[in-house]
Amino acid sequence: MVKKIDFKAMRKRTSKAVKGMSEKDREHEEKEDNIQQQSVTFPLNDLKARPGGDTRSLHLEHVVSLAESISALGLLEPIVIDKSGYLLAGGHRLAACRLLEATPKKRKKILEELKGDSSRTLPEELSERVDALHWPGSKEELRLIPVRIMDFDANDDVDLALAIEAAENTQRKDYTAKEVFALYEKLISAGYTNKRGKPKEGERAAKPAIALVIGKSIRTVERMLLKAQEKESEVRQVQEVQKTFKGLSKAIEKFSKACEELEDSESTKKLIAYLSAPKLQKLVKAVVKESLSDSPNSSM
Repeated sequence: MVKKIDFKAMRKRTSKAVKGMSEKDREHEEKEDNIQQQSVTFPLNDLKARPGGDTRSLHLEHVVSLAESISALGLLEPIVIDKSGYLLAGGHRLAACRLLEATPKKRKKILEELKGDSSRTLPEELSERVDALHWPGSKEELRLIPVRIMDFDANDDVDLALAIEAAENTQRKDYTAKEVFALYEKLISAGYTNKRGKPKEGERAAKPAIALVIGKSIRTVERMLLKAQEKESEVRQVQEVQKTFKGLSKAIEKFSKACEELEDSESTKKLIAYLSAPKLQKLVKAVVKESLSDSPNSSM
């Protein structure tokens, strides 16, 4: 005999379960909102592993790429810890900082620990990138890193710690196009390349590095860079027009004075009346305004 399914009761149980999950999520959100935070620097060697271990394994290439970008840009996104120094969010960033701070011999050991499987050897290309890592500042700068301290104990509230980790991994600072362009220029100055396609051996691509740091796709980074370049082009165009107009105004003023010094003949009077400074300035302004309004990039 086939057992009859009570769909009404099932819907009721499902609805109750979903409601319970939603209420729990809201509780976590309220707790997160009420937790006191402070942004400070913290000794790198005093940071402790996440209570209960990492919820996801660290990606070796991700760690090395972050270490390369941190060497050029610094640590842009602070690591998040609890009041006792336990890691809440930023495991890849923390590993990258430790990699940069370590001696070349110790770096290999750190990567071996991250890799986990001792039977697997590090890819040669990755090993060469680790050997090439260089921190331009003093080691003291790396031993104190930017952190955000959440005023609670992760060991006492594991659920909240996991909720904060999830939130931090999905929420990053919203960078403006101008800020992204500044990061791009820094990376180019540090030797990164802007070539299309896969970088050659020893080369590092700027756009993927920025995408990794700010948590956006490469396509989004390209759009933001294009927007910043267009804005920069607009600013330069307006500045050039202003400079040209200023030069024209001075030339008109000189012309007017020269006309005044000419003989007081009828033909000169007519010329001065036709080419008077106010009329010329008005004409120039009209031409400038028209050229700016015709420009596709104009924001004026």
